[in-house]
Amino acid sequence: MVEFFGIPERNIHLCFPDVERIDVENVKPYAFKNNAYHFLCVVVGDVPRYKNLLTLIRAAVILKRNYKETYKSVEIHLTTTAGDACVWAAEVKKYGVEDIIKFDGKYKHDELLGLYKNADALLFPSYIETLGLPLLEAAAFGLPVLAADVDYAHEVLKDYEGVRYIDVFDYEGWARNIIEFGMNKKRYRPLPQNRESDWGRFFDLIKSAKYE
Repeated sequence: MVEFFGIPERNIHLCFPDVERIDVENVKPYAFKNNAYHFLCVVVGDVPRYKNLLTLIRAAVILKRNYKETYKSVEIHLTTTAGDACVWAAEVKKYGVEDIIKFDGKYKHDELLGLYKNADALLFPSYIETLGLPLLEAAAFGLPVLAADVDYAHEVLKDYEGVRYIDVFDYEGWARNIIEFGMNKKRYRPLPQNRESDWGRFFDLIKSAKYE
């Protein structure tokens, strides 16, 4: 905002939103139907381009080509339907990776939390986000996270040891890290859920603003 629009830095305020505090201990793990390595990618609806599912599709192609045996044991679960995300579903079919990328549809909230508790890793290749809520949710469970190597992800997960950052267009890197990092069956020290909401400060700023 400062560099592109020339807005004075003193006029820009970073405000952390309200975020649900998850009672991790009482979340029921989601029961997957097989013993595959289950990767979660949280998306909704038709999935805008900046969510960058193409990177996961290209990574799946590389897994299929270079890691044939491992490929058979991997499932990537998208939380939207093929009908809603028809453009991406067509890409998945075009690249021939529909056996690994699953359009599961929308999960209920408690089911989604159960997925975090029982999945092997969260995949988050989005190159633009306001916050990246799934990153915080996954980190609360100590779930391994493969995230885009961009500023928002570093800011949200700066104190979390269970994340590996990958260039958003490094398809080989995503494929390799899905195997090296995402399939190690390791959990990490959960990220503390102690960040306070800045909504109060946000409204104070509005009240104190001077309009011309």
